[in-house]
Amino acid sequence: MTERIIRVDAEPANLARIRHFVEERAVELGADETAVGDIIQAVDESVTNVIVHGYRGQPGIVEVEIGLVAGALVIQLRDHAPPFDPTSVPRPNLDLPLERRPLGGMGVHLTRELTHETTYRRPDGWGNELTLIKRIGSAGHEGG
Repeated sequence: MTERIIRVDAEPANLARIRHFVEERAVELGADETAVGDIIQAVDESVTNVIVHGYRGQPGIVEVEIGLVAGALVIQLRDHAPPFDPTSVPRPNLDLPLERRPLGGMGVHLTRELTHETTYRRPDGWGNELTLIKRIGSAGHEGG
């Protein structure tokens, strides 16, 4: 995998820097405009969750690694926040009226919808690692 990595303080002010990094690398790796937009949004939602719900205002680091494997963008998000597996969050019931839906979980849902696969693990040296996979090219156009 040919990858690039950015490591930043887990602060909302760094979200624009992360979005720019993801956009630049995704374009460099051959993603079309739709795939680039999808992956920027998915990364933004996921990193925002780490900053707001993981670190809860405490200092921390977020690392974003992006590469290309077998025609797919592979984005790994790592942090030292308390362990949390977003893949275990139940899918929301979108048939319920808004006022009856529980708060939260829509960012995780959106990330799932915008990517082809999400996986979670707790690697050595990190609290969390979320991997987002987005197929690009002709194989990536059947939706997230």
